[in-house]
Amino acid sequence: MTELEKQAMELYSFPEARKAYIKGHQDANQWIDCKERLPEKEDVYNVYVTNIGVGSLSFINGLWTMPLFKNIVIENVSHWMPLPSTESINLK
Repeated sequence: MTELEKQAMELYSFPEARKAYIKGHQDANQWIDCKERLPEKEDVYNVYVTNIGVGSLSFINGLWTMPLFKNIVIENVSHWMPLPSTESINLK
């Protein structure tokens, strides 16, 4: 992964993704191993990128990309989970 890709991942490590990551460790069944299956629809998902951490990426045309930088493809995604619904996030 290039330095630009690492910086971009840090930019997209949202607090919501961290909260979901922590909750995911409490309920490990929410995290889906990419070796088992990939998302069925194109959308934004919480992901775990090996040697980087947790963030949010777009899944488009079978590739993980930066939400605002579609030309940056992230290849080291090991696990993913749907974003939590807005009703389930308390950002107070």
